[in-house]
Amino acid sequence: MQPHGTLQIEGNFAHTGTNGTTMGVTTANNLVFENLFIGIEGSINDSFEWPNNWYAWGINHIYTDPAAVVIFTPAKGKTAGSQAATSIVVKNGEVIDIRKGIVSIPADGYVITANSGPAAQKVANMFKIGDRVDYRYTYKQVDKNGQPVNWDGIRHALGAGPRLLTAGRITVEFKKERMTDPKLTTYKGLRSFTGVDKNGLLVMGTVGSASVRELAQVAQKLGLYNAMNLDGGASSGLYYQGKLLTTPGRLLSNSLVVVKLTTRPL
Repeated sequence: MQPHGTLQIEGNFAHTGTNGTTMGVTTANNLVFENLFIGIEGSINDSFEWPNNWYAWGINHIYTDPAAVVIFTPAKGKTAGSQAATSIVVKNGEVIDIRKGIVSIPADGYVITANSGPAAQKVANMFKIGDRVDYRYTYKQVDKNGQPVNWDGIRHALGAGPRLLTAGRITVEFKKERMTDPKLTTYKGLRSFTGVDKNGLLVMGTVGSASVRELAQVAQKLGLYNAMNLDGGASSGLYYQGKLLTTPGRLLSNSLVVVKLTTRPL
């Protein structure tokens, strides 16, 4: 039940992905689409410079790669870590515990886990109990050598992809978005999508059987201006006015939900 793409809720990242397209919702309720790659830079004792700078691969994603370093926040759940990983527990910006194994995630903090590989353990060895610790995000295009992306003012975000339309043109670029799975690049199947027209009207839908490129053609014929693929197969679902129009074939880890608020969000 682990997500794949980026999830941002009320300004906070619940999960980060490393490929595809991300749809962001601004504080003004406008939608933006970016090929977003999120980097994480860490500091120790108020310094982001060597030898006090560290890094993490992502937020709330479990990697089996021995080199992985990951931040787990309360959005992940109550615990983080594994028997082979080193866990650095941070509460109110201060390291309060360092140990191997599963640890509790503080409600007012997070856990940095470093897997068993030499590169990850080198990061783990940088910390000691009592250190002040912080981290910040960098935003670039999915290609790590890409241009910086302005992600200021984004309140919610959902990552999937690939991009279907840009300014009304079909712009499906699997290689650019680092997507190689034949289920995306070649096969046909049940698919879901979201996008906006020129007036900013949000549109969501599912198509019974289509390739991603055919899905882009559907979105274009619907008059969408910017659009992206969401997911396919058993992961596609569409719920509207009290009933499922498309029933997913399995439990889903996340969804895009539109509700009417009683007050304007801050």
